[in-house]
Amino acid sequence: TYNVNYPGNTTGALYARFSGTSLAAPHVAGVAALVKARRPNLTGQEIAAGIENNATDLGEVGHDDVYGNGLLNARCAVAPNANRC
Repeated sequence: TYNVNYPGNTTGALYARFSGTSLAAPHVAGVAALVKARRPNLTGQEIAAGIENNATDLGEVGHDDVYGNGLLNARCAVAPNANRC
């Protein structure tokens, strides 16, 4: 949602589209918390690797400058052995 009273909101819209690391960071942190809740013995490095390795690849195969590791895939990060992961 978008704050209708925010000075930068010149249209009065209630919803807006954003991108970038400032928006991505809380999503990734949330998935990391879900992974930690399911497997509390994992280290931070293991959680990060699991999130990266289970991202849905976009663009060029593997890590690239446009999409990084790809699209965050919460389902597969939390349950990597699930169907379709």
